[in-house]
Amino acid sequence: NRVQELLVDRAGALWIAPGSGVAVWRDRRLERVSDPAFDNTRCRALAEDGDGRPWVGTERGTVVREGSSFRRLGPAAGATGAIVYDLVADGGGMLAATAAGLLRLGLDGTAELLPTPKLPADTLRAVVRTGDGLWLGTAAQGAFLQAWGEWRPVPPVEVSGRNIYRFVVGASGTLYVATQDAGLF
Repeated sequence: NRVQELLVDRAGALWIAPGSGVAVWRDRRLERVSDPAFDNTRCRALAEDGDGRPWVGTERGTVVREGSSFRRLGPAAGATGAIVYDLVADGGGMLAATAAGLLRLGLDGTAELLPTPKLPADTLRAVVRTGDGLWLGTAAQGAFLQAWGEWRPVPPVEVSGRNIYRFVVGASGTLYVATQDAGLF
């Protein structure tokens, strides 16, 4: 009944993060993916890295698929156990919008806390990189863009929503912003 995130992988399979765990729609069949790394855990984010590995952001950190099973990353930097709201591929790893802040996660388990605008705790909800720079979506603080080494708020004229929960970049490069309080931009 509750779908948090969708991901179409390179092979065309649809990964689904419902209220608990993960499922995959492949060959006209829906299968629950069972793994101790995220079973009975709320999964909020799905992403695929440059090598085609699925990553899952959960209420208890991030997991990555290796072969037929998943491996929990962390607890490097003490932050990978935080709620993960969004993931976006970043080189060989991922950028993660988490309750602990913006993290750069590596396959080796490293977690680097990245600088962000000064925000209240547990505010980040979405992250994406476009040709314009790195975008952050927040709960109650609007959107921010990092370009030329500095963070700046995106003016309300461009995105009037304060509660931004997802960014999607279309094939054309168009950035779509899903808000909880002002529709879609």
